[in-house]
Amino acid sequence: MRRLFAIALVAATLQVQLCWAGGGTDPSDSRAQDSYSLGYGFAENLMKDAVEPDRDLLLQGIRDALDGREPTPGRKEMREALQGLQSRITIKNDQRFRELAARNLEAGRKFLESNGKKQGVRTLPSRLQYEVLRAGTGETPKAADWVAVHYRGTLISGEEFDNSYVRGQPATIRVGTAIPGWAEALQFMRTGSRWRIFVPADLAYGEHRFGRIPPNSALVFEIELLRIGPDPESPARFQTESKPTAPDASGQVR
Repeated sequence: MRRLFAIALVAATLQVQLCWAGGGTDPSDSRAQDSYSLGYGFAENLMKDAVEPDRDLLLQGIRDALDGREPTPGRKEMREALQGLQSRITIKNDQRFRELAARNLEAGRKFLESNGKKQGVRTLPSRLQYEVLRAGTGETPKAADWVAVHYRGTLISGEEFDNSYVRGQPATIRVGTAIPGWAEALQFMRTGSRWRIFVPADLAYGEHRFGRIPPNSALVFEIELLRIGPDPESPARFQTESKPTAPDASGQVR
C-alpha cells in the first residue's frame, strides 16, 4: 500500500510532464525538470510492474487530485482498488522472479557442464570448478584467517558486477564467512596464487538477488590471494557459511 500511495503522489506530477512534452513548459525550469523526471519515473514503474492503466482515467485521477476534488469512486473504493492492484502486482512479480530463477539455474547447470570439460578446469566434489592462472608458493589460509584479495566477478554471460582492481584497493575477508565457493577455493590457494573459479548458484547467493546478481546465478571470479593476516576492522564481504575440503601443495584436491 505504501508503494501505491507513493505512486499516486508521483502521478500528480504527470500533467506537468504532458505540458513539457507538448512544448508548453520551459525545460530549463527546475520545477519542470523535477516534475517531468518524477512523471517519467512513475510511468517506468508502471511498465516494470506490467500495469496497463486506462490513460484517460489515469489523467482524470491526476486532474481531480490537483483540483482538490474527491475521488469519483469514493475513498473506500479507491483504497480497495489499490489493495487489489498491489496484490496482483505482488503475485505477478513473484511469478516472474521464480521463472527468472529457474532459467538462471538451468543456464548455470549447462554452463558448468560444458565448462568442466575444458582443458585446465578442475571440478571439486562440491561442483565448484577452478582454473589455476598462477600458482603461489606461500601459505594456505584456514577458515579463521583474514586474507587480502584482489578479485573480479562476472556473471556467466561475462557481465561484470564487481572489481577490486578498478577500485584500486584489495578486499579484506575472513575466509570462513565468505560465500561457500569463495571459502572453499581460498583454502585451496597458496598465497600469491591467482585462480579463476566457477561457482554454482548454491555455493554463491542461491535464490537471493544480491545487488546486480540475479537469483540462482552461477558466478565466475578471478581471485588473487595477496596475503594472510588478521584485520578485524575491515568488513567481511560475500557472507555465508562453508565447509571446504583441503588441497595438496600443488592445488589438486586430495
